[in-house]
Amino acid sequence: MLKIIKFFLKLILTIFLIFVLLFVIYVKEKYYVIQLSVIRITKIRNEYSLDFKSYGDTKKL
Repeated sequence: MLKIIKFFLKLILTIFLIFVLLFVIYVKEKYYVIQLSVIRITKIRNEYSLDFKSYGDTKKL
């Protein structure tokens, strides 16, 4: 009986750890994607500001 209980506890713990790991990976991926989009936006803004400097008021399309 004790062996069965120990086995189930280990199983539950293992499943829990796997879920935590998956959750952490998911959050990191989401954060990474957000970071990438922010970097992309700042890049675009920098390009436009460079265009403004070089062409006065007209911006390159």
